[in-house]
Amino acid sequence: KAVRRFSLCIDEEACWGCRTCEVVCKQEKDTPAGVRLIAVTEEGPEWRGGKPHFIYRVRVCRQCEEPACLEACPTEAFSVLDTGIVTIDSELCTGLRSLRGGLPLRGGGRGR
Repeated sequence: KAVRRFSLCIDEEACWGCRTCEVVCKQEKDTPAGVRLIAVTEEGPEWRGGKPHFIYRVRVCRQCEEPACLEACPTEAFSVLDTGIVTIDSELCTGLRSLRGGLPLRGGGRGR
């Protein structure tokens, strides 16, 4: 049986940096303080026509087929459901910075 792959697609052109997605993800996933599964970063300002212009980049868990976070996490907080969805157990997660090197998303993990 083939596993259906999931990912979150975000139109960065439409993002204006409100970071609501970060708040909702935090509330829904109940992750420990400092742990972010989605992160919005700001680039700019770049001046266009005398006005400041910012670009917002949104980094999310990529739902990898073979997630590096499974191997990198010392508390085994990450797991993959039968549906292929990568999950995090907030009870096991300690928010270690050591995990950052094992994650393919830049800006994820703990802190900035």
